[in-house]
Amino acid sequence: VAKQRARTKPKTPMSLDQAVGRMRVQNPALTDEQGRFLADKSTRVEGEGRVWRFDPLHRTTSPMPFREEVFATFLDRIGVPTLVVGADKGFRLADEPARDGRIAQHEVAEIEGSGHMVHWEKPAALAAHIAAFVRRSEDA
Repeated sequence: VAKQRARTKPKTPMSLDQAVGRMRVQNPALTDEQGRFLADKSTRVEGEGRVWRFDPLHRTTSPMPFREEVFATFLDRIGVPTLVVGADKGFRLADEPARDGRIAQHEVAEIEGSGHMVHWEKPAALAAHIAAFVRRSEDA
């Protein structure tokens, strides 16, 4: 049912600026330059306007409900050094430290001044954390 609904829902055309506006709802720090670049790459021209390129199935409900015990099992099985990236303005779960702690060899990096889309908002800071983590992992 979800697949059928995703394929048949009519697409509402919009302008590039409207796409940027929609992106800013979740990412208010998005600059005009970043927004126009990302909106251009995230949409395609269709008819009189633009529509999102993403897979419509991403907007449907999963047939598999989230189950904490299943997720915990996956985390427990991660056996390689893992960098967990968080953002100080992003949505956080109360049990996040406990979830992170299930990963045996984890390190947490907190990106200040960023929300969920760290790679858009603070790409240099994110790259620096990743590069440092890789160097430390190679030295270990």
